[in-house]
Amino acid sequence: MCLIKWGIESNVFTVTVATANDVAVNYLQSKFANWDKCVLEGKWLHVRCIAHNMNLIVQEGLSHIGGSVDSIRAVVKYIRQSPQRLKKFREYAQLEKCTSTQSLILDVPTRWNSTYMMLETAQSYEKAFARYDSEERHYRDDLEKTGVPTAADWANVRRLAKFLEHFYELTLKVSGTIYVTTNTFLDDITSIYALLKNVVSGGVRDLSLLDMAKLMKSKYDKYYGSLEKCNMLTLVASMLDPTRKDDYVEVLLVDVYGEIEGSSMCNMIKEFLYQLYDDYVRIHSTSDPSMEASHPSSLFNQRSTSTVIEPSIMLKQKVRMEMKRRKSESGARHSKSGLDRYLKEETEDEDEGDRFDILNWWKVNSPRFPILSLVARDVLAIPISTVASESVFSTSGRVLDAFRSSLTPTIVESLICTQNWLRARPVDVAEK
Repeated sequence: MCLIKWGIESNVFTVTVATANDVAVNYLQSKFANWDKCVLEGKWLHVRCIAHNMNLIVQEGLSHIGGSVDSIRAVVKYIRQSPQRLKKFREYAQLEKCTSTQSLILDVPTRWNSTYMMLETAQSYEKAFARYDSEERHYRDDLEKTGVPTAADWANVRRLAKFLEHFYELTLKVSGTIYVTTNTFLDDITSIYALLKNVVSGGVRDLSLLDMAKLMKSKYDKYYGSLEKCNMLTLVASMLDPTRKDDYVEVLLVDVYGEIEGSSMCNMIKEFLYQLYDDYVRIHSTSDPSMEASHPSSLFNQRSTSTVIEPSIMLKQKVRMEMKRRKSESGARHSKSGLDRYLKEETEDEDEGDRFDILNWWKVNSPRFPILSLVARDVLAIPISTVASESVFSTSGRVLDAFRSSLTPTIVESLICTQNWLRARPVDVAEK
């Protein structure tokens, strides 16, 4: 009903939601199956939010970690329970010359990134906690059940915080909205795989971290263990990045997964890109014949306009068109299509200081690649995370409260969306 109301029922490309929404997405796929505008029959409609998957992966590891995190959580909670304790703690932090200016953060069990932020902040105040322990006699007694963090606990926390930093930075990166995130999806999941593989294979000596990484890797394999578990549209985005293309993807996959498996993965992604390109040719050639003037069906229709055609002539035309179709299919990989020309060209140089403007590149080169630019336009627009949209609507509690409870749904939606649009303005526009 929402799609019909918004007038986009025939233009839905993908739906980015959490993994747990399989039933809803399957329902939408059944509705989209009969629409001619649905790319590849809607098979790749569901894009699983990478931030949610990373949350589940890290939560799996944190649920089986040792008591170091529990002891840190206990002392942070103890200090934050009283303004007097917090005041003394700040005084001790100044005496110990702690450089951090952040306040102590108490994590939320259902949000792993808050656990990382708690550990990252607390470990910078290790000397202040030690000073508090030596100056306040009730401190150790009140924490008798959990115990005061030892030097070994602080060492474990530092290693754990450094390990979780990769997942935290990835979550921030994929949650952006003013830049393309799909083209780096393959880089993101392979970097996490390489990190977990390195720890599991003996890259660290910390047994608790090793056990945690094993659990996280098993969870990772559930979502990204094979290409069949990933949405292929998010994988081909790397090949549609002029700074990467197929050679980059092959080197990346071979380096992470090995020669045989990596090459096989790259071939699968490349094959899917050709299928996607052919489907776009099918869709857009019917609406704009000039974009694919040599399409077999259009030629056959042009030659069949006569009212009377001898059966032998018609059969010859049919045979010729079938031969042309088979020749086109067998030589599709060697033809000079827009996709072939794009992949054969040299990759663009990526400046280290400035982010490569991939959207502008496709805008400028769209006349050279009319069909492929349409593919890139749609694929690169896919959001791989729902964090940004969820954070927008999490402000509804401040928009609709006990004092403003009579606002209509339309007004609430307008207030929330307008607020987000104003904050999402480009920097140069905002400055002007």
